[in-house]
Amino acid sequence: MLKRKSTFVLMVALLCVASLIASCGPAADPTPTDPDVSDPTPAGPQDIIVALSGSPKALCAWRGTSVGDQSVANLIHFGLLEWDENLVIEPLAAKEILFPDETTIVFELHEGIFFHDGVEMTSADVKYTYDLIRDADFAAQNRGFYTPIKEITTPDDYTVEFHLHEPNAPMLYYMSIGIMPKHIGEEHGEEWMEENAVGIGPYQLVEWVMEERIVIEAFDDCFWGRPAIDSITYRMIPEMATRVIELEAGSVHVIDWVAPEEVERLKDHAEIRLDISPGSGMNYLFANVEKPPLDDLRVRKALAYLFDQEKMVEHILRGQGDYIYGPIIPSSWAYHPDLPKYEFDVERAKELLAEAGYEDGLTLELTFFWEPFREMAEILQYDFAQAGVNLEVKQVNSALWYELSEAGDIELGIQGWRGQTDPDRGVYRQFHSDNRQPAGPNWARYSNPEVDELLDKARAVTDVEERKALYWEIQEIVAEELPWIGYGGADYVLSAHNRSLQNFQYNGWFYFRQLYQAWLE
Repeated sequence: MLKRKSTFVLMVALLCVASLIASCGPAADPTPTDPDVSDPTPAGPQDIIVALSGSPKALCAWRGTSVGDQSVANLIHFGLLEWDENLVIEPLAAKEILFPDETTIVFELHEGIFFHDGVEMTSADVKYTYDLIRDADFAAQNRGFYTPIKEITTPDDYTVEFHLHEPNAPMLYYMSIGIMPKHIGEEHGEEWMEENAVGIGPYQLVEWVMEERIVIEAFDDCFWGRPAIDSITYRMIPEMATRVIELEAGSVHVIDWVAPEEVERLKDHAEIRLDISPGSGMNYLFANVEKPPLDDLRVRKALAYLFDQEKMVEHILRGQGDYIYGPIIPSSWAYHPDLPKYEFDVERAKELLAEAGYEDGLTLELTFFWEPFREMAEILQYDFAQAGVNLEVKQVNSALWYELSEAGDIELGIQGWRGQTDPDRGVYRQFHSDNRQPAGPNWARYSNPEVDELLDKARAVTDVEERKALYWEIQEIVAEELPWIGYGGADYVLSAHNRSLQNFQYNGWFYFRQLYQAWLE
């Protein structure tokens, strides 16, 4: 990410929040720096094409949560903070962080940061962004991260104070969302901003043709320096084979996801670089626990015995992944290694279905929108049929997916979850009752008061071992109640780009944020 001179100081600041040391003083005042590049002095126009497997739905802080959204939004919007490849918190729009007490975080902002329309960003814009995302009536997808905030105050144009209901260990990790312009929201409305993104980042939106392409161009007055690449065109190419062919032909510079079966084909290609990095999440099968017959735990357990994770990891991921049986990834300090393992067992599945009254089988609908989920869906369709479960597979576009999920019309669904910077990020929005659709990505519509209480408590305590014990208990309950029926493995991220693109390596944490530092040879 963008290099800063105050990494150590921000690490100390983060530890102060994690330990809730009320007397911790301010972080140092970092000086904004140019991207970490070696003066590429590019010859000619710097225009690149990126092929996306999934189409964005929105490019704003409150709606844009998918991989497709973030792949574009990360270059349009910058926030108060960011984190580097080692998940160390670093300042961005904030120049100082102070912790006057255990429930207050104060950010001093840089002066001279401008939105793409030329208006300076102030504390009012920060307050506007976080107030809107916390508004229960607005139903922002990320709202669950910010419910610990009680009030936001702005003593002056460059100071913003976050007052929390209680101490919150992971809060700083959620301060990276893009700052939205208050003046545009008040003039045009929030819905307008979802499709007409205006941020403070290094690129500005110039064209968006839904399900087809998005074009962004370098922002000359970016506070952190103008990027070397003049424009980036994102093309929506959901078919894996087509993306690879276009990359080989040189008609696109980068593809955002490479299927494991394409690794051998690309890894020794003279003009293509293949990037493989540990992933930050997993793919999973969820059940709408409010919708019969999936409201019956016996049915969900039967399906769990039909979910062959070995086949998912070895066949779909080609071994480029880890076995996983819970929602917190193996690289996390809160990972639970001893959760129940529902080994593939057709006879046990039949027994459970018969107990639930489905000895003659049943029909269920499986919905997904991202093309890479297709192979997983086909395997499930075949395996489920062995126990008399007829799986009707339906692929929809992303817009219809959200419409169906918000209406509660998805029975079984395949989804992915990335970006686990803190274990809270792996379970809070996914399983807390307050985040059931349409309020958040609790796609399963799962609700358990005990889990809610544990999730809330795990946010408020600061001792790592105590938090770990709480997250273990949460994982144990979820593994027993099975709103998520099976996991496609904790994956690795595979991407590929033309070697003419310099100083760029795709990373599963940041999507295409690193393009800010890149240039064409």
